[in-house]
Amino acid sequence: NTERKKYNSLKEEFSVKEKEASTLKEKYDKMVNDLKEEKARIIKEAREVATEIISTAKKESKNILKTLKKADFKSRSDVDRKGNEVNEDFQTIDELLNQEEEKQTENLVDQKISVGDEVKLKSVGSRGEVVDIDEDKQEATIQAGIITVKAQLNELQKVDMPDDKSKEMVKKYKVSKTAKVSPSLDLRGERYDTAQRLLDKYLDDVFLAGLKQVEIIHGKGTGVLREAVQNILENHQHVDDFRLGRQAEGGSGVTIVSVK
Repeated sequence: NTERKKYNSLKEEFSVKEKEASTLKEKYDKMVNDLKEEKARIIKEAREVATEIISTAKKESKNILKTLKKADFKSRSDVDRKGNEVNEDFQTIDELLNQEEEKQTENLVDQKISVGDEVKLKSVGSRGEVVDIDEDKQEATIQAGIITVKAQLNELQKVDMPDDKSKEMVKKYKVSKTAKVSPSLDLRGERYDTAQRLLDKYLDDVFLAGLKQVEIIHGKGTGVLREAVQNILENHQHVDDFRLGRQAEGGSGVTIVSVK
């Protein structure tokens, strides 16, 4: 009996670890895919910019050559003057190159995210200030105007925040979230602390999306997940009220949440 209990315990532990490994692999695959897409986009934009600059340089060079061919130099001063004009034209082209290079890198700084940094959420382009970081979960709390949201550190890009952009950022973020957030969250099979973390972030997303009522599916089971859900809902800043589902809604296996 002792060996059997030990075996069952190890089996359950292995099952949990296997699930965690699978989740990490999915996150890793997504990160790799996102990096590939970002790399392709940057290369494409760089090529387009380079093509435009080269085209401009060719046109300017042709104009310079035409001017030189038409010029009738009578003295050394004329040559020097025309040489200065040519240098100024090439200097203009150099400045254009430098400006485009700066555009590619402006506002991008060291990627070590710290509390107080201004960051951009890569998925939607919205910006805010980091007010807290959970190193264990690799998660940051972002203050975006009057709204507080949570995001994984790998979803953030450290930037310089332009002035007076909060309202515009919140509006864009809400529009994006409305299209992506589901009116229900299924937590069945999740561990207690994982379920609470997922629910906490989901409620932030729901609030940003403007949804007024959502359902949390935790199943009936032993009631542990239901307890985990209710503990979060009782003190959450975005929750106005909550109740167990009616029979037609899934009964005690579902919690219906009213969002502020």
